[in-house]
Amino acid sequence: MSSYLDPRPTPTSMEEVFRAMRLALPSLGPASLLVLVAHVDLETGGGTKMRNFSIGGVKATPGGEHSWTFYSTREVLSTARADELLLKAARRTDGKPGLDAEVEREVPNPLGPGHEPMLVVRFHPSSRVACFRAYETLQAAVDNHVDFLRTKYRGAWPHVLTPDPAAYADALGRGGYYTAPRQRYVSDLVARYARLAKESASWSAG
Repeated sequence: MSSYLDPRPTPTSMEEVFRAMRLALPSLGPASLLVLVAHVDLETGGGTKMRNFSIGGVKATPGGEHSWTFYSTREVLSTARADELLLKAARRTDGKPGLDAEVEREVPNPLGPGHEPMLVVRFHPSSRVACFRAYETLQAAVDNHVDFLRTKYRGAWPHVLTPDPAAYADALGRGGYYTAPRQRYVSDLVARYARLAKESASWSAG
């Protein structure tokens, strides 16, 4: 049964994430598991910004199928999408002035010159856009996230098996997983994969 969970920091090392992934996917080799770990590394700032074991920043709906919590987040949006969400903004409920959604800055459109700039919008915890899946344990989060990826992002999953972190990140972007510029997200995930491949030399033996 789902419920609201108070937001709390759950800093987690990537070695811990790797071990949880291995329990969830015992048939996969380390190279494939590291595609998923690199994704978690990107989404959680290396595990230092993880809250409620939300390893993938997957959104939730209050009262929905999954337990949920609220915390601030940023989205990179088109002007039209930003305007749509800003019209729904309400007064903040944390005692601070202003609305629960605000434009922070413009950024270049990844499609290049001649295209309308994108907007970075910050959503504060009272906004429904800032509602995320929440878990009591890391293993519960990993088990659920693996099912989520296999179900909703079937086009990306084969690139976990290959493994191909660049194709995986690109497929996630094409499927709408993230709002960041795709090229930057792909290069970031690939760089993290390469770093973790070196760092994890001793993990698979533990």
